[in-house]
Amino acid sequence: MRVRSMSTPPSLASTHGQYVDAMALYASAAAEMLKFTEDGDSQRLGEAHRMDVRASENMLRVGEVLWPGQYKPH
Repeated sequence: MRVRSMSTPPSLASTHGQYVDAMALYASAAAEMLKFTEDGDSQRLGEAHRMDVRASENMLRVGEVLWPGQYKPH
């Protein structure tokens, strides 16, 4: 919620959206992993991993806008 409410300049609106999406995906992935600990359904880990990969890809795109051409640590 706090990330969504951040004000950004119009030129970074798309980048902010990608960042918000990434944070939501990370949160959803964490929730799926927690559900796995409760029910043992290993498919949840696969879904959590897919969400984590998508979030990481979004973060790389955001990083490229904010720090073009720079090394982005994982």
